[in-house]
Formats: sequence, structure tokens, C-alpha cells
Amino acid sequence: MRDVTPNGAFLDWGLEKDLFLPYRNQRRNLRSGERVTVFVYLDETTDRIVASAKWEWFLSEAPFPGKAGDSADLFVAEETDLGYKVIVDGTHQGLLYHNEVFKPLRLGDVHTGYIRQVRPDGKLDLSLQRPGYDEALAAADTLLAALRQAGGSLPLGDKSEPDDVYRRLGMSKKVFKKALGSLYKQGVVELAPEKTTLVTPGE
Repeated sequence: MRDVTPNGAFLDWGLEKDLFLPYRNQRRNLRSGERVTVFVYLDETTDRIVASAKWEWFLSEAPFPGKAGDSADLFVAEETDLGYKVIVDGTHQGLLYHNEVFKPLRLGDVHTGYIRQVRPDGKLDLSLQRPGYDEALAAADTLLAALRQAGGSLPLGDKSEPDDVYRRLGMSKKVFKKALGSLYKQGVVELAPEKTTLVTPGE
């Protein structure tokens, strides 16, 4: 947001000329310097390119073509009390609940995510982690790579604090424990309460 006037706001969108966001297209009062998600279109009345912060109006009304478990591109559009409203594959609205998010998100970020469920109203519940066992496999790969990069040992284990797990690996404690279990069953790691060590072949 570059400037706010009684008629609307002017947005810095990377071009020489600022993008106009008319007051009628705003959802709330905006402050200079903040980020906002908008839909850009040609106003037929004024024949000028303008923006609308009511981006939901421009999404597809057709049923979402995907299903639970599918991957999708998620554009972070707005933060709410429940979580983050996102635009899924550029066409539909979905929600990432706060308790499903284990890394910082900013408006405008694009992440690969997964469909948790398609709700009766057509909106989508989403996750940044692969659902079910796939999630554990992906986390195990991440943990294994982190162990190798750290020289074969990490100061993380079953008794570690969730914040420590997230800070080092970017995953929740619950997912970390699934990854630990998967690697332990494969005989790849040795476990201690606050330490995980790669098993050296031949030991």
C-alpha cells in the first residue's frame, strides 16, 4: 500500500504507475504500508485497470474438480481468526487452519499444499502436509536429510520441546514422532529422549 486517499488507495504492484483500489472495492479501511490481496480487472465504466480487495467475488463458482488428498498450489490471501484464507489453483477458496500451519506465512506466498476435504459449501479445508502415511514418509525424508547434513546426529528426540522440533525441522512434534517411528522401524536411527543418531552400517 503506497498511499490512501478519500477516494481509494494506490498500490505498489511493481510497475511504474500505481494500481488504484477504489474505496467501493475495499473490505475495510487500509493503512499505508500494509500488504493486501486484490483481484485486478478492467473497469468498463472508466476504461482503466483497477483492483478489488473483494477477491472472493472473482473465483470460480463451479465445483472444485479435485478430491481429498490431491496436491494444489495455495496462494495465501488473508489471515483470519481461524487460519489463512487461500486461493487454490487460482480458482477456488480454501482455508488453512492455524493448527495445520507450522511455519510462518505471509500474504502473497505460494506453497504446495493438499486437500483435506471438500466441504458441502464447495470451500476447501487444506493442509501444508501430505495427509496420512504419505505425510510420515515425507517427514522421514526431511529428518533423514537433516541428520545427514548435521553429521549423523541431532539434539532432538521424543522428549524434545515442540518449538525446538519446529525451529530445526519445520514440522510439528506429532509429525516428527511419526518420522522417528518410521526411521526406527527401518533400523536407520537410534533413539534417545533428546537425541537421534543415524545407525552406521555394519554396527
